[in-house]
Amino acid sequence: MKLKKKTKVLIPAVRAENRLAVGNKHQQGRKVLIIKIGFSEFLDNRVETTISLGDILRSTSILHLFRNDVVTLLTAKEGLILLEGNPYIKRLLTYDLTTILQLQAEH
Repeated sequence: MKLKKKTKVLIPAVRAENRLAVGNKHQQGRKVLIIKIGFSEFLDNRVETTISLGDILRSTSILHLFRNDVVTLLTAKEGLILLEGNPYIKRLLTYDLTTILQLQAEH
């Protein structure tokens, strides 16, 4: 009988400055940036310029894993309508030069 090897998911340690105040409680929270623009990639190094809304929508299935974190999601403007109001996303940004410069300044 062949045994399957268990996979471990490594989560980086949370630094003290990433604590979030929630009422009178403090909970640990990481700053997480998810980039899901919706451009399709191909094996022959082509990148399609048509936005795939289904690709953006499918990425929301993992957001519950970050429910205690501060999630910023960067997407194409066409994908905003799919993501607005999602309780797991704290900040929703559109992919443009201004936003990229803003994120670089925050880092």
